[in-house]
Amino acid sequence: MGEKSESKILAKFLDADIPVLLPFGDNQRYDLVVDDNGDFVRIQCKTARLKNGSFEFKTCSTNWHSGKKRGYVNEADVFAVYLRENDTVYIFDVNKCPKDTCAARISDKFRQQKTSRNAKDHEFIKGKKFTAY
Repeated sequence: MGEKSESKILAKFLDADIPVLLPFGDNQRYDLVVDDNGDFVRIQCKTARLKNGSFEFKTCSTNWHSGKKRGYVNEADVFAVYLRENDTVYIFDVNKCPKDTCAARISDKFRQQKTSRNAKDHEFIKGKKFTAY
């Protein structure tokens, strides 16, 4: 699932004429780097899960042997989150996300107390700087 989301995110960036760099190997804490008008932005790709009018995604990785969770602060700049149900990419600042799971509502019709973020505010838009999300 992760590789499919990463490929969809990559395609959305390329369709928007954004230069994308691919790190060599799997040892980085980010999946892509984009040239955002001269600023390099490290991107961690995530897959969103639709749930009751909102979506959520993990903001950490888990070591399955030890059970330890590790966040991405200071190791990636933004999360690029792909939601397959609407074929949309959302951008979230790593430093503004909760430590474990982040959620955003797709519709005000399904407003939930725990979900304060509006997905529309994070929708990837061609021409919008990554630092503006």
